[in-house]
Amino acid sequence: MKRSYDTIAGVYDILAGIFIGKALRDAQIYLVQYIPAGAKVLIVGGGTGWILEEITRMYSKGLQIDYLDISANMISKASKRNVEQNNVRFIKQSAVENFEGNNYNIILSPFFFDNFKESTMCGIFNRLHQKLQPNGLWLYTDFQVAGEHQFFQKGILYLMYTFFRTVCNIEATHLPNVTAQFAKYEYKIIQSMTFKKKFIISSVYERV
Repeated sequence: MKRSYDTIAGVYDILAGIFIGKALRDAQIYLVQYIPAGAKVLIVGGGTGWILEEITRMYSKGLQIDYLDISANMISKASKRNVEQNNVRFIKQSAVENFEGNNYNIILSPFFFDNFKESTMCGIFNRLHQKLQPNGLWLYTDFQVAGEHQFFQKGILYLMYTFFRTVCNIEATHLPNVTAQFAKYEYKIIQSMTFKKKFIISSVYERV
């Protein structure tokens, strides 16, 4: 069985709120401000698509957005979002495979890489890196184990991985080291902020 969130698409946002609370949304909303007018944007693993409406609140037109997700049910929900006059193309495909689309100004990958084991993550990262323009921005947000509450963080991660491995067949059992990939490809960190007592980090990286 392939990894897919089809079975829980209808309740995914509710489940995310139960596990993490509003910090999950706050961490993504924080990154929206770094999308420039007229940008060509790739959103990878965007889920139910609520972030599209947050982006539309800032820009009602002029954006070209490719929205990539492997789940047909997630794509269906996202395609019903109000995007005003922005041009959004929905792509039902796994990021593990190559997909049509290049020369993005912005890549947004919200809570995406935590689905993959290290080797898979590295391959996907390289593919996405090739699709981002020089001086383009990668808007990254995901979980981390940091700060004074690491025991609690590890417990929540264990529960989440157990649940999503069982229900959605994700391959990961722990967080991959995505930060090391940004360092490997010599990205410059522009801005960073943590949420929920450092359990979530949102960072803006520039491809230089």
